[in-house]
Amino acid sequence: MSMLQDVIARLRDTVTGFREDEPLMAAAVSAAALVITADGEIAQEEVNVALADLITEPTLHAKYQPSALAQQLGLAIERACTSDGRGANLAMVSAIVDRPIDERNNVLLIAIDVAIARQGINADEDKMLSQLADQLAVDKVALIAAAKAQRLVTGERVELGDATHG
Repeated sequence: MSMLQDVIARLRDTVTGFREDEPLMAAAVSAAALVITADGEIAQEEVNVALADLITEPTLHAKYQPSALAQQLGLAIERACTSDGRGANLAMVSAIVDRPIDERNNVLLIAIDVAIARQGINADEDKMLSQLADQLAVDKVALIAAAKAQRLVTGERVELGDATHG
């Protein structure tokens, strides 16, 4: 393969890789938005936690600028304020069910972190977390336990990618 062909192949792989991460980004912002709006109010603290977690999620951190994630989170929150929009957000979450377990776990961990940001997980948020876990085919109970244990031990939010694999 010539040097030019090699460069073109790498560029194509880079562009394809970026495009393939759009579903992960859409799922992560949609899951966060669904939890932010689950109790009928939009709390700034929850929005801030969601954005901080989105920015530090390993794959999203490598592929997206914080401003792009903030914009997409805002759009997902707007969608989550209507019944049709909630359905669209859930569809974006379920679209990554075939992605690696670490990525799916990270999406739910972001949503869990949002839910526990203010006074713990309320009933509406817990119901939404259950729906999200079902859509992602992940273990909600194990991920909540990991998130809570991390907070107890360090006082910090759970490190994405470090919770549970399975």
